[in-house]
Amino acid sequence: MRFKDILSKQQFIAAMGAIALIAPLSVMAAPITGGIGFGGSFTPSGGTDLSDATGIDISFSVVTASSLDFSSAQGNNAIYNHIDFSPANTPIASLWSVDAGAITYSFDLSSLTLDFLSATQVNLSGAGTILATGYDDTPGLWTFSGQRGSVLFTFSGITVADDNTNEVSEPMTLALLMSGLLGLSLSRRKNS
Repeated sequence: MRFKDILSKQQFIAAMGAIALIAPLSVMAAPITGGIGFGGSFTPSGGTDLSDATGIDISFSVVTASSLDFSSAQGNNAIYNHIDFSPANTPIASLWSVDAGAITYSFDLSSLTLDFLSATQVNLSGAGTILATGYDDTPGLWTFSGQRGSVLFTFSGITVADDNTNEVSEPMTLALLMSGLLGLSLSRRKNS
């Protein structure tokens, strides 16, 4: 006995509608996992040199380290917005962004702490949200360390666990996928 003999077209449409009502209204993507690191050059701003700077401008940056969900960003250039740390100009939407093929990574800065400032070094840290195409927005921690002698910096960001993260309903996702494939195969058989 074939499936189309069991259900009429109207019954099939009603069954698919019932499955759609049971399914969650939105399926959440997975949170971003892993870490990303940058290297490049910066210039102090708002003062005569690093010792009295109030901010920094990053003129060149490349992804020098990446893991897990950030792995496609390795070796790509990053674009930065200006950072003021005295006083802090937070929040900063899209502090940095990296295009890596179909995925765009970015970091929304929500807090900024000046950890150390001298004539030769600046260290910053804080928190924010890491965004990536196809992933849930994910809380992240970041650090910045820049040295005047080489005008080079290192930046690292890692994702942090969020106990309130909603998980994807895998059984329902699979049920919807299978019902769609079943409907497609039935319509192809009917048309042939």
